[in-house]
Amino acid sequence: MPLFFLPMAAIVTAQVQPSATATTVIYGVVAPVCTVEVASPSAIVSLDIRGAQSMTPVIYRCNDTNGFTRQVSSLNGGALVRGDQRIGYRLSQDGDVSIAIADTTLTAPLVSRISGSASVTGTSGMLSITIPVVPGRLVAGDYTDVITIEITPN
Repeated sequence: MPLFFLPMAAIVTAQVQPSATATTVIYGVVAPVCTVEVASPSAIVSLDIRGAQSMTPVIYRCNDTNGFTRQVSSLNGGALVRGDQRIGYRLSQDGDVSIAIADTTLTAPLVSRISGSASVTGTSGMLSITIPVVPGRLVAGDYTDVITIEITPN
């Protein structure tokens, strides 16, 4: 019987090549947005009406996960002013409980913290004022105040 010899390379078992893997991370970035808008930059109210008077809707948008801090202030300390004559008022805002403002006099800035989930897609409420008493002997003309609403991400 003849003998056959195989070359040494044929006898060695084939080496298994290790598998190769590559990964990549995909991510997107959402830009931070924190805005407040009023539908009307000015509002005329009647000094003859004692109930709440709607002024303008206010829309808050903030996508910060920690929400935002709102500061509402009055240039004249919560009063419509003409010269040295003042007509005090109370400010309120309806809407979602997270942004609502109960009647306040704004003699000092009103600061409140709003949760992150409350305003991601936009939350709005109507800003209103109530004039409880109009003093007698007022000079005819325009009585004004400037209300500033500022929001900053938390």
